[in-house]
Amino acid sequence: MNFQPALITAVSLALPTFALAEEVSYSFTAPKLAKGQVVQITSEFSAPTGTITTSSNGSEKQGTMTLLHSWTMHREVLETSGSQETKLRYYIPSDIVTSTLTIDGETHTDTTEAALSGMEIFGDRNLSGGWDFSLDAKMPSPEQQQEILEISDYENRDWLPNTPVKIGDSWKFSPKYIQRVVEKDLHNATSSGTMTLLEVSEKAGKKTATLRCDIISDGFENDQNGFSAGARFRCTGTIQIDLDTMIETKTFLDGTLVTGAQENGQRSVVTLPLTIRTDKKIISAASKK
Repeated sequence: MNFQPALITAVSLALPTFALAEEVSYSFTAPKLAKGQVVQITSEFSAPTGTITTSSNGSEKQGTMTLLHSWTMHREVLETSGSQETKLRYYIPSDIVTSTLTIDGETHTDTTEAALSGMEIFGDRNLSGGWDFSLDAKMPSPEQQQEILEISDYENRDWLPNTPVKIGDSWKFSPKYIQRVVEKDLHNATSSGTMTLLEVSEKAGKKTATLRCDIISDGFENDQNGFSAGARFRCTGTIQIDLDTMIETKTFLDGTLVTGAQENGQRSVVTLPLTIRTDKKIISAASKK
């Protein structure tokens, strides 16, 4: 069929024109906070429906276990250089772990306060751009040093990409902070993570990025005396980031932690379905004791 040029032109002018929208890229940076600003961090690690199985000489026992770790921290920017934070103060008003174990008709409850609870530590930006933390002119106890390293790993977390990303993009990261927790029991733990930018929403002029987060951490060790232990941690969830301040305002993670140990014919396995919730907000000032 032959169309006249004039007819073809007329038809093409009558058709609607569609233009492909350019995909928007988003960049993530360090928190954009001014000197004197304080971020309150509240977090809860909850495992209300855990189970424990022990066996010895062919006899097996079943039990239940609950765990609740809740803590609050205040992160204050003490000094800045240009747009970069150079000195921080962390104050920990409270950090408490409560666990309950019920097995063989007996219930045991234990409540422990963290070694840094009620204390403050200070962070200085080092030459490589990371953070070094310490007690102010004090020598920490081994327990305090362990908790200082955990806060250091948390502050030095490198979870976000250094290049712009688009919705749907994924990237790998190393969750050293999670690995440090597993390493309390298993020193050769490994961990890996993947994040995906799910969406960017806007409400009242504030843009929020929602990221999917998947974390895997494993550890295993044994010795020449026949002792062996292992742990497996899996979790998935979302992280919300305020694109104006670059603060991770909300974290929701659900997962399972399985630990086991065996020695001299005795074996125990603990399974903890768990949730991790963290909220951050800027407050006017840190409350002190």
